[in-house]
Amino acid sequence: MTVSSPVQAARVLLSVLFENGQPVDAVVGNKAAAYLRRQPGVIRAEASASGNMELHYDAEQVTLVELGRLLRQANLRMGIV
Repeated sequence: MTVSSPVQAARVLLSVLFENGQPVDAVVGNKAAAYLRRQPGVIRAEASASGNMELHYDAEQVTLVELGRLLRQANLRMGIV
């Protein structure tokens, strides 16, 4: 019998920005969170009206760098709050 270990969720607070460094609005922030929630290893992604995002992810499945690359594909970038 194999016992799986519980997910070790990493939590990070991010600021989501356009490529030019300007903060995103609530609409874009919510779309970015929805996009990340569809990615393997992302447990939870919630955006605020100010463009900040609370992100919970399984660090054994995906890295923060990989998630940042996904945002870059959407012409966004992230900073750690």
